[in-house]
Amino acid sequence: MGRVNRVLLLFFFMGASVLLSYAGLPREMSVQIKEGQLRESPAFLAKIVARLPYGEPVEIVAERGAWAEVSIPQRQLRGWLHVSALSSEKIRLQAGAASQQAGASRAEVALAGKGFDKNVEEEFRRLHPNLDFQWVDRMETFRVSTAEMQGFLAQGAVQPAGGGVE
Repeated sequence: MGRVNRVLLLFFFMGASVLLSYAGLPREMSVQIKEGQLRESPAFLAKIVARLPYGEPVEIVAERGAWAEVSIPQRQLRGWLHVSALSSEKIRLQAGAASQQAGASRAEVALAGKGFDKNVEEEFRRLHPNLDFQWVDRMETFRVSTAEMQGFLAQGAVQPAGGGVE
């Protein structure tokens, strides 16, 4: 093999390794929502195999579109999470953690994730005294299981685009 070919081959492998190191999601991530739903396959309608709490560390195994296949070795779990549920930041809820400046309850964390905190909600209520928030509070308690949703879709002969993946 000629000297030029060896140099070109060396540059090719160096370039490929640099590209691969920057491709995709970080290897380790954390659940950034109140409850991550670990699914059997990369689809919103796929069976939920586990529920992951806010801050749960996960290892990225593979990626498929907007989905990440993750592993939680300490719990012997593996499944799919939508990438919107993940953060590359290490999340710690205990007081005094380096990544946390002040303690927060799970409810406060969930509200903050939605863009609301107690102060924002109080200000909104102050600016809109005639609005009745009773139904908003009640709607937040409604729960629809995956089985109920799948039954509803089947009864109406609804086929989600992409099989429910996106």
